[in-house]
Amino acid sequence: MRPLKWLKRPVRLASMGLLTGTLVACGGQPADTSSSAATSEAKAQVTQAEPALSNKEAQVARHGHAPREPVATTSTPEACPQATSNVVPVIATQAAWDAQWTAKYGTTVPNLSGDGETFAWQGYYDVRAYVSMAETYGDTKYLDRAVTTINYWFGHTDGGPKGQGWAYSYGQSQSMLDTGVIAQAISTFAYEVWKDSRFTAYRTTASGYIAKLEPMLHAYDAQWVSDAPYPGAPGDWVYDTCGSGSTLCSSASLVMYNQSATLAKSLLLISHIDQMQGLTPDPAYLTKAAAVAAYFKTFVTTNGSAYAWSYGGARTAGNGPEDISHGDLDLSLVNWAEHFGLGGLTSADMTQLVGTEHAIFNGGTGPDNVAFYVDGTGAASSYYMPAVGWSWIDVTDFDTSNVLFNKTVTLFNAYPMTSNPSGYFLGWAEILRKKQCVALY
Repeated sequence: MRPLKWLKRPVRLASMGLLTGTLVACGGQPADTSSSAATSEAKAQVTQAEPALSNKEAQVARHGHAPREPVATTSTPEACPQATSNVVPVIATQAAWDAQWTAKYGTTVPNLSGDGETFAWQGYYDVRAYVSMAETYGDTKYLDRAVTTINYWFGHTDGGPKGQGWAYSYGQSQSMLDTGVIAQAISTFAYEVWKDSRFTAYRTTASGYIAKLEPMLHAYDAQWVSDAPYPGAPGDWVYDTCGSGSTLCSSASLVMYNQSATLAKSLLLISHIDQMQGLTPDPAYLTKAAAVAAYFKTFVTTNGSAYAWSYGGARTAGNGPEDISHGDLDLSLVNWAEHFGLGGLTSADMTQLVGTEHAIFNGGTGPDNVAFYVDGTGAASSYYMPAVGWSWIDVTDFDTSNVLFNKTVTLFNAYPMTSNPSGYFLGWAEILRKKQCVALY
């Protein structure tokens, strides 16, 4: 099923002449189409028809030399404000999360059907949830589910003549977004596997995934520009409808921010994966991630102690306020860029985003609702509400009062599982992770 936002965001893009042919969304998630394919949870092996390269073979092919042993690390919990939250989650333990999962899906791995749209707007959240649960509890059954899911994705690519990943049949704009989202999920899995010494058995598989993923991301290199027409924005991607994609043909040609953010986040992760393997990363990866992060600071506006921004970033045509769902993709980069010191983002920016999240929680239609837009306007449906438990939840690290985390748990307690199961399972996994003070960085 196609994303619910087909009647909203795509109309704006079409009116600006940036899309042709079939209207497609530039973000958001589809309604629940969770048709489960009966599969057993795979061990950490790539099982598609083409066997994966070994870790050594993959790295020699990419870098010309074999990897050196990384420094083993684990996610050691530290003190965090969320641990002292006085709001008890309805789903408060690993066993409770697992029980909900089993009640919904039984022993199958869900969302192994459809195409890039399903992978990006359901499977992406599934894999993020698996990674969070694995990091929090050290249980590799979740990584097995991630492997099963990612193997299915690689077995069902649709990247068109340039091999640009997934969802090419929906148009190049949607393909770019869906591929970025899927790539971020895969890179997140690989990053955590290489970061955490408990998961060494999965590293060969993870490296094989990255070796397959990088050519897909490089297929968008021709759309990168370094002369974005906005002060302080050193570069971004443009739509391929803008000539050859090598120059800017108008000030509205930059892709919507959520599109560039999720591609940039994937490159950021791959760069750090290479570093953990003792390899020299492609310097363009962090250059692009830093540029897109810096671009964020050129278009946010300050409303008292809160940031607000538009769906299109610095673009002025056909814009409206950013929503919390696309904002999740925005923050998926912003949070990590601040952590790694990219793009000039600092803790002061995160404090402003604390104010943004207060506006979101205070702007809903009731005590257990949230606003749909980052400026605190509109009301989110139960389908989009769980977005506050995704990348937004890392903003609560900068709220020592715990008000935001308490409100997040209260919201999930009121709506424990409704029309967006993939989104809710991720939100609950993130709440459990925060309660245990486990970081993904």
